Amino acid sequence: SVEVQNGGTVEESGVVVVVTLEDEEVRETLPSIPPGGTAEARLALGAVPEAGTEVSLEVLGEPVAGEAITDDNEFTYTVVFG
Repeated sequence: SVEVQNGGTVEESGVVVVVTLEDEEVRETLPSIPPGGTAEARLALGAVPEAGTEVSLEVLGEPVAGEAITDDNEFTYTVVFG
């Protein structure tokens, strides 16, 4: 799961979260996130790398209507599965 934060001052609805691990992309639409609040996206991956494998995990919150600042919508993490 990944936690997504609404850094704005209005409630956002229909927020699409995209997680990419190696060649697999999974999506979930969060119904709403209150202003300044967070919501959890639970995304099921089809294949998990072998234990001890280091991979890049990309997380994207797709822009919502009227969103002016999008440079904090995408992050890449290096993760190790155990």
